[in-house]
Amino acid sequence: MKKLLLKIGCIALLCSGLVARSAEPSMVLEWAAQATATIETLPTPRQPRAGVMVDLAVFNALNAIEPRYRGYGPPLEASPQALPEAAVAAAVWGVLSAEPQAEHGTLARAYTDAIARLPEGAARQAGIALGLRAAQAVLSLRAGDGFERTEGPKPAAAAGVFQPPAGRRSGFRIDKQPLTPFGIARLEAFEPGAPPSPESDLGKRELAEVKALGARQSANRSADQTAAALYWNSSPPSDEHEFVKTLLAVNPLPPLETARLLALLSMSDFDSRLLGSLLKLKYQRWRPQTAISSEFTPAAQRDANWEPLMRTPIDPEYPSGYGLWAGTADALYPLMQPKTLQRFNSATGQTRSWASVDALATEMVNSRVWGGVHFRSSVEAGRRLGRQVAEEILATQLQPLVRASGN
Repeated sequence: MKKLLLKIGCIALLCSGLVARSAEPSMVLEWAAQATATIETLPTPRQPRAGVMVDLAVFNALNAIEPRYRGYGPPLEASPQALPEAAVAAAVWGVLSAEPQAEHGTLARAYTDAIARLPEGAARQAGIALGLRAAQAVLSLRAGDGFERTEGPKPAAAAGVFQPPAGRRSGFRIDKQPLTPFGIARLEAFEPGAPPSPESDLGKRELAEVKALGARQSANRSADQTAAALYWNSSPPSDEHEFVKTLLAVNPLPPLETARLLALLSMSDFDSRLLGSLLKLKYQRWRPQTAISSEFTPAAQRDANWEPLMRTPIDPEYPSGYGLWAGTADALYPLMQPKTLQRFNSATGQTRSWASVDALATEMVNSRVWGGVHFRSSVEAGRRLGRQVAEEILATQLQPLVRASGN
């Protein structure tokens, strides 16, 4: 699912070297849209990594102005005189200007214009210097992190083993060496176990479920299930950004709290994606279309004409990436204390609503079965893993500072 938001807004007034008024809550969210637009010009594999680095640089910069949390990486020197707006803008610019394949023109103009609108003086300069230091610190932490990627090995065709859809080259890619996660300690600690074998009773039951519900012309899938499957399949990443922005608009958080939440979300998303990619490589499970229509399907179960509602992805099936994101939502969306959950799909013009975070996440994973691209065990395993990753990050990263009580 992919990537989330970042920063700028109002002018903080400074008095006697101290911040006299907090920056507007919308500051972090307004810069997020600008950062996202630049990130989307990067090659797809680099986008999530760049997004996390931006979120962490912004959080570290704001936290150095008024330290309330443990920063990410080595602590920055406190800079209480720094103008928050300048620090946020410079942190975003500092990270993304270092991405050689990004389209920098729009971001450069936004950064220059934003700085020019701020009052001249020592506070603005301190904010710029702080934001650039925060950016460089995060970039240094991730230098040589194993990001260079190569195409994964192609296993021999067999029952249960992933193969790219006919006529399409696999886009599945792995790391030459495992990428370093941002928030969790060990990828190996998260192991869902092998998926059901095609010959097992469970494997046969879930094959029958997706065959019945996920077919393009299914008579078993309801109109609302079809709408949900198409909704989640077609929604662009920017819709998720707008959704989070809407949730935070109902219950606004101060800039530092907003930046912390976005950093927790993006770390959880990245680390669960990384985990999911490694598990997909490990288990190489076939997709429903291959399981139903290939030469390795038992003749009694084979349907050479079966097609899923949605186009079959070109990576292995287990665990589900949408399941991983649903687990992240389970763990972190409640922190925004949502009163209503209504999300717009800009590609289809469709709006859907849910009574709770659980209902949203459940529909998200069900949609992959209704769309004919995942088995039930895959979406359930993904959801468990995504929740576990987010819970570890929430428990270990960007923690509140313990302050000594006065006597």
